[in-house]
Amino acid sequence: MPEITLKKNYDVIIAGGGLAGQTLALQLLTETPELSLLIVDKDLGKAPAAIHRIGESTSELGSYYLHNVLGLKGLLEEKHIRKFGFRFFFHNPASSQLNDRLELGSSIDRPFPAYQIDRGLFENDLLEILHSKGAIIYGDDLIHDIVLGKKSHRITFNESEQEITCTWFVDATGRKGLLKNKLQLGKPIEHDINAVWFRLNKRIDVDEWSDDPKWRNSVLPNMRWRSTNHLMGKGYWMWLIPLVNDNMSIGIVSDPRIHDPKKLNTVEKAFEWIKEHEKSAYDNITSLNPEILDFKLIEHFSYGCEQFISNDGWAITGDAGTFLDPLYSPGGDFIAMNNTWITDVITRDLNQEDTHVRSLTYNFVNEQLINGWLQIYMNKYPLFGNAQTTLFKIVWDWATYWSFPCLIFLNSGYTDMDFLKSYASSSIALGARFAALNIKMQELFEQYHSSNNPNTSVGFINTFDLSFLKEFHLALAKPITIPELIEKLKHNLDILEQVSAAMSAKMNMNEEAEIKVISPQIHEDIERIWVSN
Repeated sequence: MPEITLKKNYDVIIAGGGLAGQTLALQLLTETPELSLLIVDKDLGKAPAAIHRIGESTSELGSYYLHNVLGLKGLLEEKHIRKFGFRFFFHNPASSQLNDRLELGSSIDRPFPAYQIDRGLFENDLLEILHSKGAIIYGDDLIHDIVLGKKSHRITFNESEQEITCTWFVDATGRKGLLKNKLQLGKPIEHDINAVWFRLNKRIDVDEWSDDPKWRNSVLPNMRWRSTNHLMGKGYWMWLIPLVNDNMSIGIVSDPRIHDPKKLNTVEKAFEWIKEHEKSAYDNITSLNPEILDFKLIEHFSYGCEQFISNDGWAITGDAGTFLDPLYSPGGDFIAMNNTWITDVITRDLNQEDTHVRSLTYNFVNEQLINGWLQIYMNKYPLFGNAQTTLFKIVWDWATYWSFPCLIFLNSGYTDMDFLKSYASSSIALGARFAALNIKMQELFEQYHSSNNPNTSVGFINTFDLSFLKEFHLALAKPITIPELIEKLKHNLDILEQVSAAMSAKMNMNEEAEIKVISPQIHEDIERIWVSN
């Protein structure tokens, strides 16, 4: 990287040039091309393919952000893998063979795209785009300290004698948490989960794990490998994510109360663990004799942050703030939301608009979103060995994700103050009703699991055979106005209440009386995913 002489002052300085920092820089420069922007990251440069970073699999919200907001559709389609959706194989205590397990996933490509991203290649290309848009990339030194003021911050470096100032400072340093630590904003989260993951230099095609023609042909031929494949079991799930150049990402996420972290803390132990808990996966992976490119362990990886944006001119984005859990790949979603709020406030502030109320509102909405997302994960890992409970839960989680946060983000609701006032202003507002319904259902899943034994159901359930999931997903491709969004959310909440009542009735939780009418179609949908013996 050529030597750079820094200016004395910038509109925005971003510490950290990973996915969160780079995408924020691109969004800011797209919104305000004349912005003076500096990215500081000594690790920036030519990253290798299959670089060891979290966040290879994207969901619809994060994909929309990359695809539409940042205009990276061509890059994603040309150089990365269009994802064949999430795919789950539920635990069968009698067999680990995939064709002997209950499977949930799509049989066709989802209409609304998501991607499997090679982070190294993607961030290298983003760096070139940022250079072309006038961003200054400084990788010669590390930030030694930052003295925060009110929209006037002073940055000093470790090695050079340079001292520079900026109006806005954004921390995108990942788990280092530069500002969070400095300002003591760390917030503990009572969700104790560990992860190990590694990359292999061989593509793993789960379609080849069985010769059963009926099982193979239940989806488009030879397409399962493009999914984010999940192998579910009590206290854990294991991912298989394809990357370009036939590389593969494999991870094991587990509850330490059920799976001792000491049995997973080396690559040799991890493979022994896979052999014990996912024998079919072990046999099929080791038969390829792959080269192990890397290995990483993170224990107790969930953490929170009290605040992510301040009207004094600082902000925190990505993993530098909060990280909950990799299940459903929400990291890109939170980057998208944080970056969009930060871009909105910075752009308005630099245009001399008062952003005090917006900053407070965005912090509040972000906290509510994180609290809601946390309910999806807290104390749920013991459920993953029960096929019926986990099937209901995943279908419910998808339904809530597509029908509320996804729909709101895709239609710019999270930056519309009138919408947010209507959505989140009281205990009877749509947002509060939605959150309460989700909490109730997450508690019911735990209660049902505690009173029921795992079953051995086998078969394939196509996501889009469920009418409400299909409706929620297809609606993501149809832009609507804010008044239409409010009405659509009311409609979606009515459907979710019916789904909740129908699921509760099947689980004998006596909740059906709460809804006067459950449509015959929803009754049929829930019967389709009732697999208990």
